[in-house]
Amino acid sequence: LPNNLQDQYMSIFGKPSTSQVYTHCKCELIQAIWALLLDEKFMHAYQYGMVIKCSDGITHRVFPRFFTYSADYPEK
Repeated sequence: LPNNLQDQYMSIFGKPSTSQVYTHCKCELIQAIWALLLDEKFMHAYQYGMVIKCSDGITHRVFPRFFTYSADYPEK
């Protein structure tokens, strides 16, 4: 999110944003980024793979994937 989000919010709504609004904006941003990443071209490659010639000279069908690691760290 931009550094001036609070200023932009103030100019539109006339009051500062709450932490809940900021959290909601971050969530919406992440969802929009995933929508851009998972476009039709990627989803086609995800389902059917892509045929590429690898550095060993052999042609392979590869399937792109996103791997994520997520953890919740309890307060100390």
